[in-house]
Amino acid sequence: MLVAVQDDGWFRFNAVARDALKSLGARDPQVVYRGSYALIGYKGSIKPSWVREAKRNKGLGPTVLKATIPTVDLPGMHLNTW
Repeated sequence: MLVAVQDDGWFRFNAVARDALKSLGARDPQVVYRGSYALIGYKGSIKPSWVREAKRNKGLGPTVLKATIPTVDLPGMHLNTW
């Protein structure tokens, strides 16, 4: 799951949103006014090592994340093939 928030997203960033992001692996989901936030997450009981989260304050530009996500099934993970 990829999540990105930029600029005015903070005014809708309530407890429900924070809990939803935590369920995807976020540790400290916070968005500040005019700031940015990004999450590369995973929904499931196992939290993979590639889960990433970062934020930047106003005026520092977008938050950029990079991760390598495996495309093979791991124990407890089931990836869909379309």
